[in-house]
Amino acid sequence: MLWFLLFTAFDVALITLLDVVIPQRANKYLTFHHNKYIPWTPLMVFNMCYTNLLFDWTVDIYGDQETAWWQFLACTPITSVMFYFIHRELHRTPIVYRQIHSVHHQFSHPQAKVVYQAHVLEQFILNILPVYVPIMIMGLNTAWATAYVTFAHINGFLAHINWYYPQAVWAPLVFDDFHLKHHVDRQVNFGLSDRHLDYYANTLASP
Repeated sequence: MLWFLLFTAFDVALITLLDVVIPQRANKYLTFHHNKYIPWTPLMVFNMCYTNLLFDWTVDIYGDQETAWWQFLACTPITSVMFYFIHRELHRTPIVYRQIHSVHHQFSHPQAKVVYQAHVLEQFILNILPVYVPIMIMGLNTAWATAYVTFAHINGFLAHINWYYPQAVWAPLVFDDFHLKHHVDRQVNFGLSDRHLDYYANTLASP
């Protein structure tokens, strides 16, 4: 339960920072896609808890066995490929979209917490499996697996924030609207933050 508590506390803290604190404290420095606050829903809370319960178990599977840095890096392309193709099929199979994926697309202009606004089945196949599978394949030990789960959470939250820093203010913190374009036009940008597969599959939105 320790990792569950830590992951959940981290999620709540980071979501609060991205959805509430930064928009309020740095308003004059930000460009907003919209200003309407999206409240937590019971589904968001449930998905956050059951996701972190599964990851609590996942990160300890390989214990303290030796893990090389390249094993950690190799997880990223596996996640990207899995996420892209699963996500694209959720859109291209009409009944699946209507019954499952449309839950996530209630918000055309999401916020960080909307990562967890998903059908329970989708949460597992789209948001958990693409993180769980590479950890299993590459055999990440507890430390590296925890780092990868944390990286996945941060990546998901940043892809859904409704604001960005203009480049002139603080270039390293420019978060563009790659995934937000997908929430507006649901036939483009199926990757979460990796553009390569969208580019080669001709599903990348025009600039």
